[in-house]
Amino acid sequence: MVRASTLVVLLLLGCGESGRDEVVDGGSVGLTAASLGSTAGSTDTVDSTDAEAGKLDLEAMVPQMGCTKVDLLFIIDNSASMFDEQQQLIASVPGFITSIEAMLGEDFHVMVIDTDVGEGGGCYASIYNSFDCGLWCGANCMDGCHCECNSEPCAPWDGVPCDALLGAGRIADGAGAVCGLPGRRWLDAADPDRDATFTCMASVGIEGEPQERPAQALEAAVVELAGADACNAGFLRDDALLIVTMISDEDDSLASLGDPEAWHAAIVAAKAGNEAAVVMLGLLGDSDLEAGLCAPFDPVDNSGSQPSTRLRAWVDSFTYGSWVSVCEPDYGGFFDAALGSILTACDEFVPPG
Repeated sequence: MVRASTLVVLLLLGCGESGRDEVVDGGSVGLTAASLGSTAGSTDTVDSTDAEAGKLDLEAMVPQMGCTKVDLLFIIDNSASMFDEQQQLIASVPGFITSIEAMLGEDFHVMVIDTDVGEGGGCYASIYNSFDCGLWCGANCMDGCHCECNSEPCAPWDGVPCDALLGAGRIADGAGAVCGLPGRRWLDAADPDRDATFTCMASVGIEGEPQERPAQALEAAVVELAGADACNAGFLRDDALLIVTMISDEDDSLASLGDPEAWHAAIVAAKAGNEAAVVMLGLLGDSDLEAGLCAPFDPVDNSGSQPSTRLRAWVDSFTYGSWVSVCEPDYGGFFDAALGSILTACDEFVPPG
């Protein structure tokens, strides 16, 4: 990882062998053996008073590069055709996280979201997206959104449970068994029994809506629900690299408003405009491609896939974006290959401020 201290050394070496003075901000800094303290074959020392008087904080001049924190977000399709793929993901991710920990350190968050609107359904989704309530109320309510849809008020209101909201971190498996997270919707590196907790979180089940909304779910997770008092509070950190892994055997349905370009812009905005602070990974449907591994979707046995054309374009729009077929027999190789991009993104990461 390239750190400021490494860059300082490179700057000093780049000043030439003569040890000539360099002008910085209108002043002169003597980059000599004396100013550096010692050189090869020299034991000269510098008087502390003189050193303090002529000291230039070179590290303050060099951007502090490299990430020490990582936020991992998994978007898991929980529709009826996803059971086998979910099991493969669950088997592969703990090793992936362990590799990230070995490379980048032990300061990471892990959150799982699914792709349907949650237990609330219907108008609950209107709080963060205008698709359900907006279309209904726009056609049926004279005052905009102050009426009912599916026996629920369409106007935005407070107090909706997080489990009813698309994009809220999972705290229970698909059968409702709680995962033991301590008062938050994401896993911390210091939490005990992390593998078991992740397995619980990622076991999202296959009872979700057939209209998958991974794009809307991700935007809600890191924008609307990321505030200090919101459902996912504390997960997303400005000074952390965001690694998103999305798995689906279909495309994002038209229920998610916008397109890959708009989705890209929303996620970059959530990272203070720093596109390089996002690594996007995808395990996606490729049945439309000549070299694809998936057969066309067969509703009889829930095999194959539908083309994930918009999701693939979304992943490809990121500098650090890569995807493979959701029909790969083993996801371990994909995650191993992704480590190189993650390490590069981390080395080049410049935290805001």
